[in-house]
Amino acid sequence: MIETPKQREFRLAAFARDAVAAKSEYQLAFERTVARTAQLRSERLARSERLPEEPSTPPSRKRTAPLTGDEQKRNRRRQKDAAETLAATQLDRMTDASASTEVNASRKKRLVKGPEEFRDARKAGGDQQD
Repeated sequence: MIETPKQREFRLAAFARDAVAAKSEYQLAFERTVARTAQLRSERLARSERLPEEPSTPPSRKRTAPLTGDEQKRNRRRQKDAAETLAATQLDRMTDASASTEVNASRKKRLVKGPEEFRDARKAGGDQQD
């Protein structure tokens, strides 16, 4: 079918009308985004002006004295227990399904404890140098 000049004019006019409508919708969305960004920026600036210069540590988190030897040992033990628990969990995921329960348990124990040389170094406090 051949398009007549009148049909072509009508089609192009509709196309132009749709393009203008799309452009105006895009422009409105863009302007809303810019306005919202400016609003959020001003709100953030207002909040920052109300805050103190340096955030203070709440009294419940402040330490007034250094840790004692016993506290340091407890902290180290707590960290060691947490590391062992994480290692045990990962090892449980990687166990060999074809091996017996006793074999898997001994492997896990050996891996969690670590090699004997490293255990001796940990007991000595890490002060040993080869």
